[in-house]
Amino acid sequence: MAKASRTISHIEEQMTSNAIFDTWTQNWGIKVYPAYGIDKLKFSFIEKGASGKGKSFDIYMECLRDGAQCFDNWAYDILHGRMERILANEKQAGEKYPKAFKYTTGENAEKSIGIMNSTNGGYCINASVPGEDGKKIFCNIPISFHDLRHIAERYVVSYQKRKDELEQIREKAAKDQANWRNSQDAASQEVPKEQQNVQPQAEAPKPSNVVEMTKAKFKVKAKAPLADSKDGWKTLRVLDASGKERTVAFGPKAIEKTGKRWTEFINHLSAHPAAEFTITAQENKQYLQFIAF
Repeated sequence: MAKASRTISHIEEQMTSNAIFDTWTQNWGIKVYPAYGIDKLKFSFIEKGASGKGKSFDIYMECLRDGAQCFDNWAYDILHGRMERILANEKQAGEKYPKAFKYTTGENAEKSIGIMNSTNGGYCINASVPGEDGKKIFCNIPISFHDLRHIAERYVVSYQKRKDELEQIREKAAKDQANWRNSQDAASQEVPKEQQNVQPQAEAPKPSNVVEMTKAKFKVKAKAPLADSKDGWKTLRVLDASGKERTVAFGPKAIEKTGKRWTEFINHLSAHPAAEFTITAQENKQYLQFIAF
Protein backbone atom coordinates (compact mmCIF):
# COMPACT_ATOMS: atom_id res chain seq x y z
CA MET A 1 0.00 0.00 0.00
CA ALA A 2 2.90 2.34 0.85
CA LYS A 3 4.49 1.64 -2.55
CA ALA A 4 1.22 2.46 -4.34
CA SER A 5 0.97 5.72 -2.40
CA ARG A 6 4.51 6.69 -3.42
CA THR A 7 3.68 5.93 -7.07
CA ILE A 8 0.53 8.08 -6.93
CA SER A 9 2.46 10.91 -5.27
CA HIS A 10 5.12 10.73 -7.99
CA ILE A 11 2.49 10.90 -10.75
CA GLU A 12 0.82 13.86 -9.06
CA GLU A 13 4.21 15.61 -8.84
CA GLN A 14 4.79 15.04 -12.57
CA MET A 15 1.34 16.41 -13.42
CA THR A 16 1.98 19.49 -11.28
CA SER A 17 5.21 20.23 -13.17
CA ASN A 18 3.49 19.38 -16.49
CA ALA A 19 6.08 16.66 -17.17
CA ILE A 20 4.92 13.43 -18.78
CA PHE A 21 8.00 11.58 -17.49
CA ASP A 22 11.09 12.03 -15.33
CA THR A 23 13.86 9.83 -13.99
CA TRP A 24 17.16 10.35 -12.21
CA THR A 25 20.56 8.68 -11.96
CA GLN A 26 23.30 9.46 -9.48
CA ASN A 27 24.63 12.31 -11.64
CA TRP A 28 21.91 13.23 -14.14
CA GLY A 29 18.19 13.53 -14.45
CA ILE A 30 15.79 13.89 -17.40
CA LYS A 31 12.31 15.38 -17.58
CA VAL A 32 10.05 15.21 -20.63
CA TYR A 33 7.58 18.06 -21.16
CA PRO A 34 4.92 18.60 -23.85
CA ALA A 35 5.47 21.77 -25.87
CA TYR A 36 2.51 21.19 -28.16
CA GLY A 37 2.02 24.90 -28.80
CA ILE A 38 5.02 24.56 -31.13
CA ASP A 39 4.38 20.85 -31.84
CA LYS A 40 7.45 19.63 -29.99
CA LEU A 41 8.54 17.65 -26.95
CA LYS A 42 11.07 19.21 -24.59
CA PHE A 43 13.72 16.93 -23.09
CA SER A 44 15.36 18.65 -20.10
CA PHE A 45 18.65 17.17 -18.90
CA ILE A 46 19.78 18.24 -15.43
CA GLU A 47 23.25 17.58 -14.06
CA LYS A 48 23.42 17.29 -10.28
CA GLY A 49 25.98 19.60 -8.68
CA ALA A 50 27.69 19.36 -5.31
CA SER A 51 25.51 22.20 -4.03
CA GLY A 52 22.42 20.88 -5.73
CA LYS A 53 22.72 23.39 -8.57
CA GLY A 54 24.18 21.61 -11.58
CA LYS A 55 24.24 22.39 -15.28
CA SER A 56 21.22 21.70 -17.45
CA PHE A 57 20.25 21.88 -21.11
CA ASP A 58 17.10 21.37 -23.18
CA ILE A 59 16.57 19.66 -26.51
CA TYR A 60 13.31 20.24 -28.40
CA MET A 61 12.17 17.43 -30.71
CA GLU A 62 9.58 17.74 -33.48
CA CYS A 63 6.36 15.80 -32.85
CA LEU A 64 5.48 15.58 -36.55
CA ARG A 65 7.70 15.96 -39.59
CA ASP A 66 7.10 14.35 -42.99
CA GLY A 67 9.75 11.92 -44.15
CA ALA A 68 12.15 12.49 -41.24
CA GLN A 69 12.91 11.66 -37.61
CA CYS A 70 10.18 12.85 -35.23
CA PHE A 71 8.75 11.61 -31.95
CA ASP A 72 5.47 10.51 -33.54
CA ASN A 73 7.47 7.91 -35.49
CA TRP A 74 9.46 6.92 -32.41
CA ALA A 75 6.28 6.43 -30.37
CA TYR A 76 4.83 4.19 -33.11
CA ASP A 77 8.01 2.09 -33.22
CA ILE A 78 8.16 1.78 -29.42
CA LEU A 79 4.51 0.74 -29.03
CA HIS A 80 4.53 -1.69 -31.98
CA GLY A 81 7.77 -3.53 -31.11
CA ARG A 82 9.77 -2.20 -34.05
CA MET A 83 12.26 -0.34 -31.85
CA GLU A 84 13.19 -3.50 -29.96
CA ARG A 85 13.94 -5.35 -33.21
CA ILE A 86 16.02 -2.49 -34.65
CA LEU A 87 18.06 -1.99 -31.48
CA ALA A 88 18.64 -5.75 -31.24
CA ASN A 89 20.15 -5.61 -34.73
CA GLU A 90 22.27 -2.60 -33.77
CA LYS A 91 23.55 -4.46 -30.70
CA GLN A 92 24.49 -7.44 -32.83
CA ALA A 93 26.30 -5.10 -35.25
CA GLY A 94 28.28 -3.57 -32.39
CA GLU A 95 26.87 -0.04 -32.71
CA LYS A 96 28.07 2.13 -29.81
CA TYR A 97 26.05 5.27 -30.57
CA PRO A 98 22.43 5.98 -31.61
CA LYS A 99 21.87 5.21 -35.28
CA ALA A 100 18.27 4.44 -36.32
CA PHE A 101 16.83 6.48 -33.44
CA LYS A 102 18.80 9.72 -33.58
CA TYR A 103 17.39 13.25 -33.84
CA THR A 104 19.58 16.30 -34.49
CA THR A 105 18.69 19.96 -34.12
CA GLY A 106 20.29 23.35 -33.57
CA GLU A 107 22.73 25.22 -35.78
CA ASN A 108 24.66 22.76 -37.96
CA ALA A 109 22.91 19.90 -36.11
CA GLU A 110 25.01 20.64 -33.02
CA LYS A 111 22.47 19.11 -30.61
CA SER A 112 21.35 15.50 -30.70
CA ILE A 113 19.20 13.04 -28.79
CA GLY A 114 18.84 9.34 -29.43
CA ILE A 115 17.92 5.92 -28.08
CA MET A 116 20.53 3.17 -28.06
CA ASN A 117 21.51 -0.03 -26.27
CA SER A 118 23.02 0.38 -22.81
CA THR A 119 26.35 -1.32 -22.05
CA ASN A 120 24.77 -2.58 -18.83
CA GLY A 121 21.75 -4.07 -20.55
CA GLY A 122 18.45 -2.41 -21.40
CA TYR A 123 18.44 0.90 -23.19
CA CYS A 124 19.82 4.40 -22.83
CA ILE A 125 18.77 7.93 -23.83
CA ASN A 126 21.86 9.63 -25.24
CA ALA A 127 22.11 13.41 -25.61
CA SER A 128 24.87 15.83 -26.58
CA VAL A 129 25.19 19.62 -26.84
CA PRO A 130 28.14 21.99 -27.33
CA GLY A 131 29.74 23.13 -24.06
CA GLU A 132 31.11 26.53 -23.08
CA ASP A 133 34.71 25.48 -23.77
CA GLY A 134 33.86 24.15 -27.22
CA LYS A 135 33.81 20.54 -26.04
CA LYS A 136 30.69 18.44 -26.33
CA ILE A 137 28.64 17.71 -23.22
CA PHE A 138 27.39 14.13 -23.30
CA CYS A 139 24.65 12.66 -21.14
CA ASN A 140 23.52 9.01 -20.99
CA ILE A 141 20.38 8.17 -19.02
CA PRO A 142 19.66 4.43 -18.56
CA ILE A 143 16.03 3.67 -19.27
CA SER A 144 13.93 0.51 -19.39
CA PHE A 145 11.60 -0.50 -22.18
CA HIS A 146 8.74 -0.08 -19.70
CA ASP A 147 9.68 3.60 -19.23
CA LEU A 148 10.06 4.17 -22.98
CA ARG A 149 6.60 2.70 -23.50
CA HIS A 150 5.36 4.89 -20.66
CA ILE A 151 6.61 8.04 -22.46
CA ALA A 152 5.18 6.87 -25.79
CA GLU A 153 1.75 6.08 -24.31
CA ARG A 154 1.47 9.42 -22.51
CA TYR A 155 2.59 11.24 -25.65
CA VAL A 156 0.07 9.47 -27.89
CA VAL A 157 -2.82 10.09 -25.49
CA SER A 158 -1.95 13.74 -24.79
CA TYR A 159 -1.00 14.70 -28.36
CA GLN A 160 -4.05 13.16 -30.03
CA LYS A 161 -6.18 16.21 -29.19
CA ARG A 162 -3.54 18.46 -30.75
CA LYS A 163 -3.42 16.27 -33.89
CA ASP A 164 -7.21 16.47 -34.17
CA GLU A 165 -7.03 20.27 -33.86
CA LEU A 166 -4.35 20.45 -36.56
CA GLU A 167 -6.45 18.26 -38.85
CA GLN A 168 -9.48 20.52 -38.35
CA ILE A 169 -7.34 23.59 -39.14
CA ARG A 170 -5.98 21.97 -42.31
CA GLU A 171 -9.44 20.87 -43.44
CA LYS A 172 -10.84 24.36 -42.86
CA ALA A 173 -7.90 25.93 -44.69
CA ALA A 174 -8.42 23.56 -47.65
CA LYS A 175 -12.16 24.38 -47.71
CA ASP A 176 -11.48 28.14 -47.53
CA GLN A 177 -8.92 27.83 -50.30
CA ALA A 178 -11.38 25.93 -52.50
CA ASN A 179 -14.10 28.54 -51.85
CA TRP A 180 -11.66 31.33 -52.73
CA ARG A 181 -10.71 29.60 -55.98
CA ASN A 182 -14.38 29.16 -56.88
CA SER A 183 -15.09 32.83 -56.19
CA GLN A 184 -12.09 33.84 -58.29
CA ASP A 185 -13.25 31.62 -61.15
CA ALA A 186 -16.77 33.08 -60.92
CA ALA A 187 -15.40 36.65 -60.90
CA SER A 188 -13.19 35.97 -63.92
CA GLN A 189 -16.22 34.70 -65.86
CA GLU A 190 -18.30 37.86 -65.28
CA VAL A 191 -18.58 40.01 -68.40
CA PRO A 192 -18.06 43.80 -67.91
CA LYS A 193 -21.08 45.96 -68.87
CA GLU A 194 -19.23 47.63 -71.74
CA GLN A 195 -18.62 44.20 -73.26
CA GLN A 196 -22.07 42.72 -72.76
CA ASN A 197 -23.30 43.93 -76.19
CA VAL A 198 -20.16 42.84 -77.99
CA GLN A 199 -20.46 39.69 -80.07
CA PRO A 200 -18.18 37.10 -78.44
CA GLN A 201 -15.50 35.55 -80.61
CA ALA A 202 -15.32 31.82 -80.91
CA GLU A 203 -12.64 30.28 -78.72
CA ALA A 204 -9.87 28.54 -80.59
CA PRO A 205 -10.12 24.78 -80.13
CA LYS A 206 -7.46 23.21 -77.91
CA PRO A 207 -5.32 20.39 -79.27
CA SER A 208 -6.75 17.03 -78.26
CA ASN A 209 -3.46 15.99 -76.64
CA VAL A 210 -3.40 18.90 -74.14
CA VAL A 211 -4.38 17.93 -70.59
CA GLU A 212 -5.36 20.69 -68.17
CA MET A 213 -3.58 20.35 -64.82
CA THR A 214 -3.89 22.26 -61.56
CA LYS A 215 -1.18 22.61 -58.95
CA ALA A 216 -2.12 22.13 -55.25
CA LYS A 217 -1.18 20.44 -51.98
CA PHE A 218 -2.55 16.99 -51.26
CA LYS A 219 -2.58 15.02 -48.00
CA VAL A 220 -2.46 11.34 -48.87
CA LYS A 221 -1.98 7.93 -47.25
CA ALA A 222 0.10 5.20 -48.88
CA LYS A 223 -1.89 2.11 -49.88
CA ALA A 224 0.68 0.00 -51.76
CA PRO A 225 4.48 -0.19 -52.09
CA LEU A 226 6.34 2.25 -54.33
CA ALA A 227 6.65 0.80 -57.84
CA ASP A 228 9.13 1.43 -60.66
CA SER A 229 7.81 2.60 -64.01
CA LYS A 230 9.36 3.54 -67.39
CA ASP A 231 12.23 6.01 -67.88
CA GLY A 232 13.01 6.39 -64.17
CA TRP A 233 9.45 7.23 -63.12
CA LYS A 234 7.99 5.73 -59.93
CA THR A 235 4.35 5.35 -58.94
CA LEU A 236 2.59 5.00 -55.60
CA ARG A 237 -1.06 4.10 -54.97
CA VAL A 238 -2.54 6.28 -52.24
CA LEU A 239 -5.81 7.37 -50.65
CA ASP A 240 -6.54 11.11 -50.68
CA ALA A 241 -8.25 13.07 -47.88
CA SER A 242 -11.69 12.04 -49.16
CA GLY A 243 -10.75 8.34 -49.21
CA LYS A 244 -10.51 8.19 -53.00
CA GLU A 245 -7.78 5.98 -54.43
CA ARG A 246 -5.24 7.90 -56.53
CA THR A 247 -1.87 7.26 -58.13
CA VAL A 248 1.07 9.56 -57.46
CA ALA A 249 3.65 9.69 -60.25
CA PHE A 250 7.20 10.67 -59.27
CA GLY A 251 9.28 11.91 -62.22
CA PRO A 252 13.10 11.56 -62.22
CA LYS A 253 13.66 15.34 -62.37
CA ALA A 254 11.29 16.00 -59.46
CA ILE A 255 12.96 13.22 -57.45
CA GLU A 256 16.39 14.72 -58.14
CA LYS A 257 15.24 18.16 -56.95
CA THR A 258 14.11 16.78 -53.56
CA GLY A 259 17.68 15.67 -52.79
CA LYS A 260 18.07 14.24 -49.28
CA ARG A 261 14.33 14.43 -48.62
CA TRP A 262 13.72 11.66 -51.16
CA THR A 263 15.97 9.21 -49.25
CA GLU A 264 14.27 10.16 -45.98
CA PHE A 265 10.87 9.66 -47.61
CA ILE A 266 11.83 6.20 -48.94
CA ASN A 267 13.12 5.14 -45.50
CA HIS A 268 9.98 6.42 -43.78
CA LEU A 269 7.73 4.68 -46.32
CA SER A 270 9.67 1.44 -45.87
CA ALA A 271 9.21 1.62 -42.10
CA HIS A 272 5.56 2.74 -42.30
CA PRO A 273 3.84 1.24 -45.39
CA ALA A 274 0.60 3.12 -44.59
CA ALA A 275 2.32 6.45 -43.89
CA GLU A 276 0.47 9.73 -44.29
CA PHE A 277 2.28 12.63 -45.96
CA THR A 278 1.64 15.89 -47.79
CA ILE A 279 2.86 16.67 -51.30
CA THR A 280 2.58 19.44 -53.85
CA ALA A 281 1.41 17.97 -57.15
CA GLN A 282 -0.29 18.71 -60.44
CA GLU A 283 -3.63 16.98 -60.79
CA ASN A 284 -5.45 15.51 -63.70
CA LYS A 285 -8.02 12.75 -64.01
CA GLN A 286 -5.46 9.96 -64.32
CA TYR A 287 -2.88 10.75 -61.62
CA LEU A 288 -1.16 13.25 -59.33
CA GLN A 289 2.20 14.35 -60.77
CA PHE A 290 4.56 14.96 -57.84
CA ILE A 291 6.33 18.33 -57.63
CA ALA A 292 7.69 18.62 -54.08
CA PHE A 293 7.19 17.64 -50.42
